[in-house]
Amino acid sequence: AAPLCPRCGKPLAQDGYCPYCYGRNLVFIQARAAAIYTGVLRRAIHLFKYKGVRELLSYLGDLLRQCLSEHPPPVPDVIIPVPLHRRRERERGFNQAALLAAGVGRYLQRPVDYSSLIRRQHTPPTHGLSRREREEVMKDAFICRAGRRLRGKTILLIDDILTTGATASGCSTALLQGGAAGVYVLTVATVAGYK
Repeated sequence: AAPLCPRCGKPLAQDGYCPYCYGRNLVFIQARAAAIYTGVLRRAIHLFKYKGVRELLSYLGDLLRQCLSEHPPPVPDVIIPVPLHRRRERERGFNQAALLAAGVGRYLQRPVDYSSLIRRQHTPPTHGLSRREREEVMKDAFICRAGRRLRGKTILLIDDILTTGATASGCSTALLQGGAAGVYVLTVATVAGYK
């Protein structure tokens, strides 16, 4: 298997950090993805996320479970899905990250918290934005309203795709400000070679 960046989990030609993670202070401890966002998996995620083909949930969930068995993070205290803004969730009818997180919660036998992390801004779609533009859009997009519930807890953050890590970092910043001890990230797919 190809070596992975020890921080973001993107595949590399040789051991070490990827160019993006090297020398940077990313907010989450580590991210891992089940596979590269390409081909059949890219199509499956698109159909699940934008066309509501719920039958694909079990396939995507299987990939997450396989990734957890191959790259297990420390056992989390709480699992949290990346939230959608209320408006986008109403339009779509569901939050794909929440559905994925429910399966991970059952697999790890850990609680899933759907309410502590909130997307307070209706952010524009980030497809096609540069890394810096994504970071700017996501910088203050999330807030944690957990009270003391997450204090000292290790969080496993779930999403469908890791592109630049901007969303994961925005969520992690809010969770750490809310008292979490550390955040690990698990996604179905990662975008390789994103500049």
